[in-house]
Amino acid sequence: MATIEKELITSCMDTKGKEQRLCYYIGATSDAATKIISEVSRPMSAHVPVSKICEKLKKNDIQICELKYEKKLDLNLVDLSKMRVAELRKILDSWGEVCRACIEKTDFVNLIKELAPKSFHMCPEAGSSL
Repeated sequence: MATIEKELITSCMDTKGKEQRLCYYIGATSDAATKIISEVSRPMSAHVPVSKICEKLKKNDIQICELKYEKKLDLNLVDLSKMRVAELRKILDSWGEVCRACIEKTDFVNLIKELAPKSFHMCPEAGSSL
């Protein structure tokens, strides 16, 4: 059980976005307000299904099981030119990129097309959902 806790803490050091928020909720980050990591690791060590762990955790903090992840974005199937600029910015933000010189939507679209192969290889979780 202590090994699971250590692994959770170690994996939470490099997270961002929704994963970072989950780590904060379970107390696996240094700035977390509560420490319920043992209540997560104990059932995990007994191979309890996620839904059952979530049920028990709802009593302590309902936010943990309410985290929602965005759907996986397949750039081959999506027409970027029909997306809103806010959505295009969100894609860039998930890759850790910012377009300071972008004035028009086409600038965002061109940058996303340029960065897409690099961003998906470096950061595969950027487009994945859990």
